[in-house]
Amino acid sequence: MDDETSSHIDDTDRRTLVNAQGAVQVVRTTSESVDTRLQQLLDRANQQETEMTDVADAVSELSATIEEIAASAEQVENRSQTAAARAEEGDEAARQATERMDNIHGQMSDVRTELQSLLDRIDEIESALSGITRIAEQTNMLALNASIEAARADNSDGFAVVADEIEALAAESQEYADEIDAVLSDLRSAADSTDSELDAALVEVEQSSDEVERALDKLGAVADAIEETATDVTAVSEATDEQARVSQSVMDRCTTAAERATEMTTTVDAIDQFRAEQTAMLEEIDDALTEATPALSVTDIDRIPTGLDPLDEATDGGLLLGGQSVIQHDSPVVDVVATLCASALSAGYAVSVTPPEAMSRQDLSEGLASHGSSLSDALATDRLFVLDMFDEWTSERNIFDMRASSLADVNRETATRRDKPLLIVGNIAGEIALLGEEQARQARYENDSTVFNPADTVCNVVDERTVDESFGAFYAGAADQVLELTGDGPNRELTLRSSPTGSAPPRPLPATSTPVSPRGD
Repeated sequence: MDDETSSHIDDTDRRTLVNAQGAVQVVRTTSESVDTRLQQLLDRANQQETEMTDVADAVSELSATIEEIAASAEQVENRSQTAAARAEEGDEAARQATERMDNIHGQMSDVRTELQSLLDRIDEIESALSGITRIAEQTNMLALNASIEAARADNSDGFAVVADEIEALAAESQEYADEIDAVLSDLRSAADSTDSELDAALVEVEQSSDEVERALDKLGAVADAIEETATDVTAVSEATDEQARVSQSVMDRCTTAAERATEMTTTVDAIDQFRAEQTAMLEEIDDALTEATPALSVTDIDRIPTGLDPLDEATDGGLLLGGQSVIQHDSPVVDVVATLCASALSAGYAVSVTPPEAMSRQDLSEGLASHGSSLSDALATDRLFVLDMFDEWTSERNIFDMRASSLADVNRETATRRDKPLLIVGNIAGEIALLGEEQARQARYENDSTVFNPADTVCNVVDERTVDESFGAFYAGAADQVLELTGDGPNRELTLRSSPTGSAPPRPLPATSTPVSPRGD
C-alpha cells in the first residue's frame, strides 16, 4: 500500500491523554479490587469479632466448669486420703490380730505340751497303781496263806490276828487303788477330751491366722489401690488447677483478641470509607480525561484487515491504522494471531510479532501460506519480524532472541529495516515474563513516543489467565479498540468491547484455514 496516501490516527496530544486514561484505569481497577478486598476483610473482621466474643464467653463457661471440677477433685482427694488413713489403721489392726493369734497359738501349743506331760504322768501313776494292785493281790495271798498256817499251828491266835490285819490292809489298799484308778480314768478321759479340743482349737487358730493373713494382704492391696487413687486424684487436681489457670489466660487473650478485632473492624471501616472516596475521585479524573480527549473521527481512517470476517464486519473493516488495539483472551489464540499477521502482510503492511508461547514456526508458516505468503520470503525481505520471547525459534534474519537482546534495540532495528507501515502484534504475557511489569509498561511508552511512526499500528494480545487484571487494564484503558476472545473449540466467539464506532455483540468465530498447534495455547 502507499504510505503517503494512507489515512491514519495521528494525534500526539490525544495519544498522551489516552495513555493517561490507561494509567488511571489501572489505578481505578486496582482501587476497585482493593475496595472489594477491604470489604471482604471488613466482613471477616466483623465475623472474627463475633467469633472471638463467642469464644471468650465459651472459655469463661469452661473456666467455671473447670473450677467446679477442681473443687470436686479436691473433695475426692480428701476422701481418698481419709480412706487411705483408715486402710492403714485396718492394716495395723490386722497385723496386731495376727500377732495375737500367733501368741494364742504358742500358748495353746504350750498347754498341749503340758497336757501331754500330764498324760505321761498319769501313765506313770497307772503303772505304779498296777504295781500296788499286784502287791495287794500278793498281800491277800500271803494273808490267806498265813491264815491257813495259823490254823494248822498251835497257839496261832496272834498270828491269825496279824493275818487278818494284813488282809484288811490289802483289801483297803485294793479299794484305794480302785478309787485312784477310777479317778485316773476320769482324768485321762478329760485329758483326752481336752487334747482333742486343743487340737481342734489349734486348727481353728491356724485357720484364723491364715484368714487374718489373707485379710491383711487384701487390706494391703486396698491400701495400695487407695494410695494410687489418691495419687491420681492429686495429679488430676493439680492438672485441673493448671487447666483452670490456662483457661483463664486463654479467656483473657480471647477477650483481648475480641477487643483488637473490634479496633481492626473500626480501622478497616475507616480505610474502606477513604478508599471509596479515592475510587470516586479516580472516576472523576477518568471522566475529566474522557472529556478532555479529542473526539476521534474514524470515517476516513484506513483499516488493516484482520482476515477474520466476523471481526472485520464488527470493526467496519479491521484495525484502525495507527491505532491501539487489545485482544483479551482466555481461550486458544494461535490461529487468530497467525491469521492477523498473514492478512496484514497480504494487505501490504510489515508485521512485527511476538508469538504466543504455544505458537510454533509451522503454525505461522501455514498461516502465511493460506494467504499466499511465504515465511522465509517475508523474513528475508524485511516485511516480517519475529521477537522470540521463549527461545523456541531457530536463529535467522529478522528472528530475534529476546533473551539476548533488549526490546528497545530490537524495536529500533525493526523500525529501521521496514519500508512499510508496521503492524506490531505484542504478547504481553511474554513481555512480562521476560522484562517484568514495570519495564514492559515503560517499553510501551518509549515505543509510542520515539520508536514507531504514527502510521504504525499496535495490537497487544493479553492472556487473561496469566496477566494480572490491573496490568491488563492498563492496555485496555489506552486502547482504541478492545476485542475479547472467549470459548473453546467450535464455541469460540469474538466480541468488540469498545471502539470509536461503538461496541458489537459476540460473533461466532468459524474455523480458519490456519491449523492450530497440537500443543494448544
